[in-house]
Amino acid sequence: MHGPQLAFAMFAAALLAAALVPLVRRVAVLLGAVDRPGGRRSHQGEVPRLGGVAIFGATAGGLVCCWVLGGALPQALQANPAGVGGVAAGGTLMFLLGAMDDVWGLRPLSKLGGQVLAAALAVWGGCRIEVIGWLDGTVALGVLAAPLTALWIVGITNAWNLLDGLDGLAAGVAILALGSVLAIAAEGHCSVAAFSAVLLGATAGFWLYNLPPASIFLGDSGSQFLGFCVGVLTAYAHAKQLVGSITTVALLLVALPLGDTAWAIGRRYLRGLLPLRARSPLAALARIFVADRGHLHHRLLALGLSPRQAVLLLFGIQAGCCLLALYLSVLAYARASASPPGTGPAEAVPAVQTGPGTSIPGLPAARVRTDGP
Repeated sequence: MHGPQLAFAMFAAALLAAALVPLVRRVAVLLGAVDRPGGRRSHQGEVPRLGGVAIFGATAGGLVCCWVLGGALPQALQANPAGVGGVAAGGTLMFLLGAMDDVWGLRPLSKLGGQVLAAALAVWGGCRIEVIGWLDGTVALGVLAAPLTALWIVGITNAWNLLDGLDGLAAGVAILALGSVLAIAAEGHCSVAAFSAVLLGATAGFWLYNLPPASIFLGDSGSQFLGFCVGVLTAYAHAKQLVGSITTVALLLVALPLGDTAWAIGRRYLRGLLPLRARSPLAALARIFVADRGHLHHRLLALGLSPRQAVLLLFGIQAGCCLLALYLSVLAYARASASPPGTGPAEAVPAVQTGPGTSIPGLPAARVRTDGP
C-alpha cells in the first residue's frame, strides 16, 4: 500500500475506535465489567474496563478498509492464507480470552493455556523466529524456532498486561512500538506496515479516552490483544535485510514492558526464597504469580511522582529505546546496502522458508518478501 492509503486506513481506524468507546463504556457498565478503587488501583471511582472491544472492532474495520483499497493485505492472503489465518485466529482468540476475563474472570492457568493456544495458531501460520542475530553473529534455532516464538508471543502478551497499571501507559507504549514497527517495515514488508498502521490508529483513537484521568481502561481484552499483536509484529518486522541488528531492535521495541516484567519475576522469585528450606525454590516460583505493588510505575508513585508525571517519564524511556531501535535499523540497512554484490550480509545468510510462499518472519533474514502476512 502507498503512503496515502496507509494514512487513510489509520485515520479511519482511529475515528472508528473513538466512536466505539462511548458505546463500549455503556455495555461494560451493564455487564459489570468495571474496576473499583482500592487495593493496587490508584484511580478514583468506577471505570469500565472493556476498552479492548473498541480497539479490536476498530482494527477489524481498518483492515476491511485496507482490503477495499487493495494492495498488500489481499496479496498476502492470496500468497499465504495459512499465515494470515493463523495470526487472525490467534489475535481473535487472545481478545476473546481477555474479554471473558474482564466480564467473568478466568483462572490464571486457564488464561495461560488459552494464550499458548493463540500463540500456537500464529506459529502454525508461519510466524517463527528462525534465526537470532546479535551484533555480527547469528544463531539458527532449528527445532527450537516454534516453541521459542510461542514463548516470545506469550511473554510479550503478559508483559503488556502487567504494564497496564496507570492511565494511558500501556496504550501509549503500544503506540510508540507500533509506530516504530511501521517505520521499519514500511519499505520491506508492506502487509506488516498496513497492519501496524491500522492497529496504531485504533489504539490512538482509544487512547484519547484512556489518558489521565481515564474514562475507560484497556482491560485484559485490550492489553492481551495489543501484546499479542506487538509480539507477532516484532517477529515479522525484519524488513530491509537487517542482518545482525534485528534482535537488538526487537528487544528495544518492547524494552519497557519486558524490562518491567523481568524485574517483577526476579524480585518475586528472590523474595520467595527461604534459606535452608528444601521446597523454597518451588515456593519462590509460586510467588511469581502473586500480584504486588513493585512494578516500575508503582515505584515512581512511591517516590512522589504524580500518575501523569510517572507516565510521561516512562513514555520518555520507551521513546528513547524506540529511537535507538530505528537508528540501529537504518545503520544495518546502510551497512547492507554498502556491501559489494555477493559479499554483503544479504548474501551471507541464506533465506529460510517457513512454508510455500513465505519467508522468515523472524529476526534476521537474508531475503525479505513483501507479501507475507
